[in-house]
Amino acid sequence: MSKADAKLPVPQPPPRPLTWPPPGLERLQGLLWRAILISWAGSIILVLPLLWALAVEQPFYSLGPFEENWQVGMGIAMLGGTIILFAFGTFFGIMRASAEAADDGFGTLTIVEVLTDKGRDTGFLIQGKRHFGLLDASQRLAVVSARLRGQGSCSPRLSGS
Repeated sequence: MSKADAKLPVPQPPPRPLTWPPPGLERLQGLLWRAILISWAGSIILVLPLLWALAVEQPFYSLGPFEENWQVGMGIAMLGGTIILFAFGTFFGIMRASAEAADDGFGTLTIVEVLTDKGRDTGFLIQGKRHFGLLDASQRLAVVSARLRGQGSCSPRLSGS
């Protein structure tokens, strides 16, 4: 076989950039932040009447800052409890959707990265595109790991630290 008989290699087009979030996980993108913020708001509202009662100096025989209007404190606490129940519902929805994504074949780290992607830029971070193009692979891995640890959603083993 001569050089003339050999086929010239066909130039391959550059690989298409990955889509982010992966198809099927769009509804999960950044959802964990919303659930965390809702639960924080509900917790603060729930304990607000207690904090107010403890912060205000009052005589021993007093019924507290609400005096005869104890319904106000109960109403505020019930509002906080309702918000917390809504947050639990959101967390259970996240767990159900994450289980469905795992059944569809997505890895744990991919699901967690999508859940914590509030800024919607993790795809660029993983690929090193746009403003993350100046970072090398180890620096990008460190940023991803810091984001996951900052959310409290990933162990160091999963994040590569």
